[in-house]
Amino acid sequence: MSTDESQPSPLVLRAMRSLAKRAHSRAELRAKLERSGGPGEVQEVLDRLEELRLLNDEDYAYDFALRRMTRDGWGPGKVLAALHGRQIPADIAEAALDRARSAAGDDAILADFVERHCGKAGWPSDRRGIRSLIDRLRRKGFAEDQIHRCLRERLPAGAWRNYDEGD
Repeated sequence: MSTDESQPSPLVLRAMRSLAKRAHSRAELRAKLERSGGPGEVQEVLDRLEELRLLNDEDYAYDFALRRMTRDGWGPGKVLAALHGRQIPADIAEAALDRARSAAGDDAILADFVERHCGKAGWPSDRRGIRSLIDRLRRKGFAEDQIHRCLRERLPAGAWRNYDEGD
């Protein structure tokens, strides 16, 4: 930080501009700031932003997880992988995911995504269509047993039976 507190350093201004555009994890912001400043100065800026509660990995991870799950229909597996990709520490990522899952409900998130997807694309009626939907839901990060339970409740019994029997 600058010695004159009335004039923020260019590094602080860069950090503030980045945070004004969107939330960042501490590691993401560090990577951006290290292009413009030394490690000591970057560390000082990050610490000060945390003191001011402008940078908080716990809140960032929770908001990210909840938004991805509720708005984008991501499952827990995909959310966790994305948080790790944003260099959120594992314990913080898992706690945020648990908190978001409690707030949104895994089954409700999956059901909502299935309803929206099938409302647009149509409900699958044959084995190939069901397999394709299951693969899509797996890529979204949902667990196999959760997917099967959800689809059993929503697909016509005949279509699910054909899927189970391999027809």
